[in-house]
Amino acid sequence: MGESTALCADGDSIEGVSRKISEAYGWRETLMVLVLFFAPVLLVVPVGAIWTMIDRGALKRAIAADNIGLTSLVIASVVALVSLSLVIVYMSARNSRHCLTWAAFGFRKAPLGRSVKYIVGFFGLATLTVVAFAVTAVLLGLPEPATATRPDQTALSWALVLVGAVVAGPAAEEIVFRGLLFGRLREHYRFAIAALLSSLAFALVHLNPAVLVTALPLGIYLCFMYKRLGSIVPGMVLHMMWNFMVSTIR
Repeated sequence: MGESTALCADGDSIEGVSRKISEAYGWRETLMVLVLFFAPVLLVVPVGAIWTMIDRGALKRAIAADNIGLTSLVIASVVALVSLSLVIVYMSARNSRHCLTWAAFGFRKAPLGRSVKYIVGFFGLATLTVVAFAVTAVLLGLPEPATATRPDQTALSWALVLVGAVVAGPAAEEIVFRGLLFGRLREHYRFAIAALLSSLAFALVHLNPAVLVTALPLGIYLCFMYKRLGSIVPGMVLHMMWNFMVSTIR
């Protein structure tokens, strides 16, 4: 059987599972999942206000120029943990009501060899892209980007980043944007359109124009992996590896 016709749960193709997802998740329910995914971002404002009242000096130090990257990463990690929890609770209740399992959203076994091939292939393409940009910058005589000094990270900060940004974030995003949204769109659109629309939503959720450049192609590649392998698990592993790399070198 060809890669493009990878089977899903109960022998259904991804397109067949899309019909089952649509029966359980109309656009209102899909929007509800997206709202729950975004809702924890709203916690940043009241948390910041409370933090200011408790210790304004600590807040100022946290958002200082040399700490802002780490602070934003820790905040994103906490938000990711809350987002994942809300999405799992809501979707578990919805799935139970409609006799759906998580397999319908891509949690299925995938062939190890092909999964490794796609993961290695992605990082190979990413490396070639970085090299191409570096060579272009040298040829054009562009100045080297400034290197920021990394502040010391506490054990708690690292734990939050690893659990939140590296594990919970990719898990929540793969469930929402590949398992649900891409699966939902596949019932109505061809692969290219469904992958582009779900990946645009995935890129925009990062609220950073600079991240859009990498998040959009990453999202499309993850949709491609899902279609080829019939599982979001390999893509989730790739996503976690990517976030870990970005978190450690930024």
